[in-house]
Amino acid sequence: MNAEKKNNLIRDLGPNSKPSVFARLLAGLIDMVIMFFFHYALYSLVLLTPISNNLHHYWNEMQLVKEDIKVEALYAEEEVVDSGYDGNKLLHYNEEENYYYIVNDIDFKEDIEAKNKAIATFQEIIKKDDLYNDLSTSYHLHNYVITALLCGGITEFIFIFIIPIIKNNGQTLGMMICQLKMINPKYVGLTRWYQHLGRWAFMFLIESCIPYFIIAEYTLLVVPLILIIILLFSKDNRTLHDFVSQVKVIDKRTFIDTTEEVVNAY
Repeated sequence: MNAEKKNNLIRDLGPNSKPSVFARLLAGLIDMVIMFFFHYALYSLVLLTPISNNLHHYWNEMQLVKEDIKVEALYAEEEVVDSGYDGNKLLHYNEEENYYYIVNDIDFKEDIEAKNKAIATFQEIIKKDDLYNDLSTSYHLHNYVITALLCGGITEFIFIFIIPIIKNNGQTLGMMICQLKMINPKYVGLTRWYQHLGRWAFMFLIESCIPYFIIAEYTLLVVPLILIIILLFSKDNRTLHDFVSQVKVIDKRTFIDTTEEVVNAY
């Protein structure tokens, strides 16, 4: 945008104008999608490293117990194999009778009543099985550490803190695409590094980690909905982490630094 068009826009909208609700929501959606795919790729990579060994261990142990409970509930049956079995199924070992076996679901054919009875018995047993519940707790705790704390922390640190302070532009990737910008409303000028750090810390801990620990995947639906509601009822189209970090999002094309002295905080 050339200087004349920008001046006309500033004249019509005013300096440091708040963005439209649509632009703010679109920028947030773009950031969410980009971070989701980056997080998924990072999580997939971490699963290939020794960091996730315990996670894989607990998962395999859970499946072994689950299959044995299926056999107990007459929902599946054992198939004895040799110790050199190399297939896609989990290999079990009976210590008392010294043999290896795999577990296959029983084909009930059209006997729906027998199948439903076996499933109900399986569900009743597994709910009361202490070993399975302990393994499940350990698995989900390790998965939380890897998913939310490690991968989530790195993802949000890059996209919420690092990128906005590059060249002191105060923009996430979504804001760059939608031509929005964060400013410091106290000085009506450039944001400071500690504001972005506080913004990341609040979003990571309060808006991500704690909700994920309580409601897991539903965090991706519940938290954005709450933030959108706050944004819609806010005078300046600001949401919770904007208020906490004391930043304001504006239309980048109308930005005028009105500070008497611009401090280079970076």
